[in-house]
Amino acid sequence: METKRDQYFSEGNSLLEKRDYTGAIVKYDRTLAIDPDFSDAYNNRGIALFEIGAYEEAIASYDRALQINQNLVNANFNRAKANMQIREYEASLKDLQVVQGYYPDTLTLLFALGLNHYYLRNYNEAIDHFEKARQLDPSNSEIYVNMASVFYSLKDYEIAIGYINDALQIDDKQSHAFNVLGLIYWRKKQYDSALLMINKAIEFDPENPFFLNNRGLILVESGNFEIGLKDINHSLEINPDNPWVYRNKGIYYLYTKNYSRAISLLEKTTSMDREIQLGHYYLGMAHLGNGDNKKACEAFKISEIMMEDEGKSALSKYCR
Repeated sequence: METKRDQYFSEGNSLLEKRDYTGAIVKYDRTLAIDPDFSDAYNNRGIALFEIGAYEEAIASYDRALQINQNLVNANFNRAKANMQIREYEASLKDLQVVQGYYPDTLTLLFALGLNHYYLRNYNEAIDHFEKARQLDPSNSEIYVNMASVFYSLKDYEIAIGYINDALQIDDKQSHAFNVLGLIYWRKKQYDSALLMINKAIEFDPENPFFLNNRGLILVESGNFEIGLKDINHSLEINPDNPWVYRNKGIYYLYTKNYSRAISLLEKTTSMDREIQLGHYYLGMAHLGNGDNKKACEAFKISEIMMEDEGKSALSKYCR
């Protein structure tokens, strides 16, 4: 006979399947009020919290599940995903390595490991895991897009374009493929082509904050400052935790010569992600515009250490 605990748990699972995450959380809370040591209820409660964006609460729920049952490997995987969302990549990797001890060659795990190493900028490891995932599922367009993202970060643009073409052959509506292609054209300063590709991405996913932010950047870089700022601000409203949006807003203020505002935003960016692409270069340019050559050169030096051509050129030009 089903107990009250099991009834609430079953009802929570049903609501979780129906994507009624708030309702599911209520049912799991009732389950745990009856049985505070029910690890599966904590794990599923964490899943529901994750889906509504309450990542730190989800992590706390997974923590409790694993305290009760350290062999609940699914909770390790779920906690890894949540830690990735809050950019705690080292913690995420530890959990994924636990899962790897049980399920070393699953597509889902290889994909997650590839992403985690990509975020940690361990690009060779990311390539290795994505390639293993590709061998398991060669028709998965997301794997090719992620490979393209890695090679974009390595500035191997032609290889990246090859992977994008592979992705689009599988799925010609793969929005992330068009987004990466737009960024490649941006880096090549081919702004018309970049805008065309980003608009394609937005056509398939109109409210994606990363696509909107990238379009805002391209518009700002091509001199359409106010239209670009509108996209950046819209992106910021959707996702205020993205360091790239603060970088791009800083670039807007740099180009419109509000150097103090640019510095404030770019310092926020580099504090959120010290190795963000071109963050230190643009911060150096803002300090330069503000008349602080010493701080500008310090920022350009970091950019040069990150092997950015822009930082190296600025260091040579302004910091002899």
